[in-house]
Amino acid sequence: MTRATPPLEQQNGRVVWVDFCRVLTAFYVIIRHSDRAWDSLYLFDKFNYHSLVFIFFFLSGYFARPQSGAWLDWKRAWMLARPWLLWGAVGLCVLLPYYHHEALARGDFGSLSFASLARGMGLTDWNYFAAYNVPLWYLRTLIVLALFAPLLGRLSSKWLAILICGACAVHNLTYYPDALQPDWMPFRTYESVLAAGVFALGMLVRRHADMRRFTAFMEQAAWAPILVSLAVFYMVYEWQYDPAASCALIALGGLSVMSTSILAARHLPRFAARVAAYGPAAFLVFVVHYIVQQPVKEQLIACFGEPVPQIITILTPIAAMAFCLLLYRGIARFLPQYLELLCLVKKRA
Repeated sequence: MTRATPPLEQQNGRVVWVDFCRVLTAFYVIIRHSDRAWDSLYLFDKFNYHSLVFIFFFLSGYFARPQSGAWLDWKRAWMLARPWLLWGAVGLCVLLPYYHHEALARGDFGSLSFASLARGMGLTDWNYFAAYNVPLWYLRTLIVLALFAPLLGRLSSKWLAILICGACAVHNLTYYPDALQPDWMPFRTYESVLAAGVFALGMLVRRHADMRRFTAFMEQAAWAPILVSLAVFYMVYEWQYDPAASCALIALGGLSVMSTSILAARHLPRFAARVAAYGPAAFLVFVVHYIVQQPVKEQLIACFGEPVPQIITILTPIAAMAFCLLLYRGIARFLPQYLELLCLVKKRA
């Protein structure tokens, strides 16, 4: 039997480069929600953040297994809804009192109204700061996509391609105009629309290439998107253009990170395998880091003033990542029966 190539080698039934990519994306999201040590890093991590978040949707669509004969997947949607409700409630309990403690101390409980709680869950209000646990918009969107995955699976490749193009067009047209972003719309609706297109793209790619063929195709030209991204990044930085406004730049960033993961698994297999071992923890990192990181960031500003010393801004995302990974290991060891609820990881027999 031929030995699998390093990017496709599996540990515990999981593909190394895919899990490496998950960990890398989770860390970049933490960086995005941190204060940057250098101003130039703001555009760099913004470029990567918007690209990397959509990698999660692409992989979710690629690995989607719609139930045959069904139109809607209520079981999968409910499995995703449970951690969304749980971590949304945790975020509200931690961050709402933290941000509104002065008003609550005065007896002003307006922040506890139903409308305020709905905004805190990201269900209404376009305002970025209305959602307390901001990254949960990803899970909210994934619930809807998982529910309709069987319906998407019934579409022909032609209609999936039309859906992908339409989602990209809507995103590009609605990213800037405030008139197209009314406050009553759910938080980050324009990104959710693009997420639907990326999810459909993952399903479309799966139809024409299994994991081995897809990895081989990506590996053949793995350096190309990385080199192009470096060149484009310089131009984007010089022109002060927001890369998140372009689906093409988002796709380029996503391809670069997937290529980086494949190259790491090929040329640094031991290192990649060690990093990939924490792939199942990526979801927990994504939904927990903001709850921990925001109060810490505010306290650092209170202690050191602005700007926070560079060494602190460098160590903060590393410490947040370490905390989340330790939390995952603790859950896996002491509460394995709750892995699916808290981390979306099925307990192995």
